[in-house]
Amino acid sequence: MKVLHINCADYGSTGAIIDSIAKYSNFEHVLCAPYITKQHEKLKTYGVCVPHELGVYKRIAYVLGYQYGFAPVSTLKIKRIIEKENPNVIHIHSANCNVVNIYSLLRFLKQNKVPFIITNHAEFFYTGSCSHAFNCEKWKSGCGNCPQLRFATNTWRDITANAWKKMKKAFAGAKQCYVVSVSPWQKKRALESPIFSGVQQRCIMNGIDASIFYEKRFLKEDDWRIVLFVTADFSTTDKYSKGGFYLLELARLLKNEKIRFEVVGRTASKTVKEDNVRMIGSVHDKNELADFYRKADVVLTLSQRETYGMTVAEALLCGTPVVGFKNGGSESIALSNHTQFVEFGDVKKLADIIRNKWIDYKDIHSNQIALEAEYMYSDKAMATAYENLYLEVIK
Repeated sequence: MKVLHINCADYGSTGAIIDSIAKYSNFEHVLCAPYITKQHEKLKTYGVCVPHELGVYKRIAYVLGYQYGFAPVSTLKIKRIIEKENPNVIHIHSANCNVVNIYSLLRFLKQNKVPFIITNHAEFFYTGSCSHAFNCEKWKSGCGNCPQLRFATNTWRDITANAWKKMKKAFAGAKQCYVVSVSPWQKKRALESPIFSGVQQRCIMNGIDASIFYEKRFLKEDDWRIVLFVTADFSTTDKYSKGGFYLLELARLLKNEKIRFEVVGRTASKTVKEDNVRMIGSVHDKNELADFYRKADVVLTLSQRETYGMTVAEALLCGTPVVGFKNGGSESIALSNHTQFVEFGDVKKLADIIRNKWIDYKDIHSNQIALEAEYMYSDKAMATAYENLYLEVIK
């Protein structure tokens, strides 16, 4: 059995998922990504883009309005690799970086009767190109007149109705196709999509490497409590992105408490005015990131929308409770006894529950949190579920 994976990168959260699938599998695994940035122990890899190619495709897609309908050279390369490797199954992960013309690729797979699986790490496969549809429900009937065009689709030209129709046509007649959602919340939405009508669907939650993310006690350096915020991109001006704006508001509400907020992630601003906020910056080493989770008393999630909520799972594996805004995926995969979510933007309530309940919760519940999380978020369990699905899709 040979599985060929297509992804927007060989690193990051989706890159780690592919590595984990290969790590625990007895099958042969191949990866196509724009660029190969590191060695992969159990993956044969292909980089399909030359330097600056993705940037060119991104600019053209912005002008044309198609986020997933250009990339002619890299798409041709991927097709040639598929012909060369002759895999039993194609597994498409995040293809939302202009690395492949998804309509052309799905047409090619159907014509050549190649079984394929698509994992929904975002929502663009069942919308008119939105990574996250947020509260818009036009994707249920056909899109068009997009209310969040620049923010959700990263383009200026509204061809979301046409993109929706093209995606529906791309999936039509796909008999050997499975769509995987990464959370119960997302699967519910995917089942409501006309694009996936007739396509078999599953839910397989993302797995986390429990040999890195696990509970370990630390002696505190001082008597300050730590609230940790881990984000891909910290912005203090955008209310509707990853939540940096609300973190500063929360810090101001709790400025009289002995609580320090620590921010891990790429930062738009290296400094902030709030004395109780410490900007740490990007942390690329996962073992170092796990230590930040372990040292924290509470972990925050402040995104408006997540299809899964990787930081939630990582924090819980390290024995740390999570609080934050309801964003779809996070609350649907969280351990309900050790987390709490409030309505998006309700910072006052969030401050109240941190102060009155969660800031001391870890002191006596850390071990129980980690035990329950290991059962829930195992990367080995995820890999086994995908391996079973690979066997099912080729029947």
